[in-house]
Amino acid sequence: MYSILLFLIKKTELKMTSSVANFISSLVAGGLVLTAIGIALIIISKSDRVTRS
Repeated sequence: MYSILLFLIKKTELKMTSSVANFISSLVAGGLVLTAIGIALIIISKSDRVTRS
């Protein structure tokens, strides 16, 4: 993932410090984790229905 970010930086000729690049990559990683958790919750909630009387 970090290599993709470096490729995009080099391609667009943007200058970033390593701390900014690390911050952006951590935001992307956090977004991926939250997406994975959300997908898991949706799958579990669909397969484990609660029946109420």
